[in-house]
Amino acid sequence: MLDPAASGAAWPPVRPGAPFCARVSVWRGPVGPVAFDWFELVVVLEGTGLVALRDEDERVWVRPGSVVVLLPNVPCGIVPDGEARVARLFYRPEFLVDQIRWADPSRVGDRWSAWDRLERAAPSQVVEVGGAERAELGALAGGLAATAAAGPPLGGYLNAASRALRALGMVEERLATGAEHGLFQDAGGGAGRATEPCFGRVRPVCDQVRAAV
Repeated sequence: MLDPAASGAAWPPVRPGAPFCARVSVWRGPVGPVAFDWFELVVVLEGTGLVALRDEDERVWVRPGSVVVLLPNVPCGIVPDGEARVARLFYRPEFLVDQIRWADPSRVGDRWSAWDRLERAAPSQVVEVGGAERAELGALAGGLAATAAAGPPLGGYLNAASRALRALGMVEERLATGAEHGLFQDAGGGAGRATEPCFGRVRPVCDQVRAAV
């Protein structure tokens, strides 16, 4: 894992084994480019700036409501226009892979297939979240940052996880699909197909199994 302190970027307070974390920062000067071995959402809360993606091969202006989506190990830097306040949401790849697997269980039958789908997604994208959802995303990011700073959520883990997944869902539904697709859709756009979901095959455990247990 690259130490972001060497690049002037602040690494969020992460406890060993935490599947997600967040930090809100104010940037007044250039940051990066730096890469993490986490899936990352950079949510612009205030200010504007120029983001350099993929080793500065691509540059994009960002503003409040912009979200930079980065796969693990994809470098990103930003030059704020004066000052920018951002929230950075980090998800461990293993946590994300589990979500991909359960989002499409009829075709992603194991974690290896889910890893493959993640690796075929676009390395970086910038999406826009506006209106009421922009305010909600900012509130979610701020709440997750406060949780991360306070320590492991423990008894509040499920609440924190639901907020982390809600933030991810707000961004995922805006990701481009196609040859470089979103996280939960395959390249053929198969997420909209008609299938029998595994959730429709829930059956009670038979008496013989209960007796054995």
